[in-house]
Amino acid sequence: MEQNVIDFIYSKCIEAYIDDNDDMMLLKIPKDIYPKAKELFKQQIIDAWEDGYSCGKYQEGDGVEFYNETYNAEI
Repeated sequence: MEQNVIDFIYSKCIEAYIDDNDDMMLLKIPKDIYPKAKELFKQQIIDAWEDGYSCGKYQEGDGVEFYNETYNAEI
């Protein structure tokens, strides 16, 4: 399973918050940003897969299947 950029950035923000939790640093991420970012990333991967397919590149399955297999995700 590959780690996507959204999960990487989110985990680094959490690590920074835990490591540097003092009065000078407050982590304020609205609750809906992480799920929205993951959804946007998922759609970009699916679209890229399907664009590649429509350009004549042979690919088995569809974009959703590729995303789920690559990122071990449930839609």
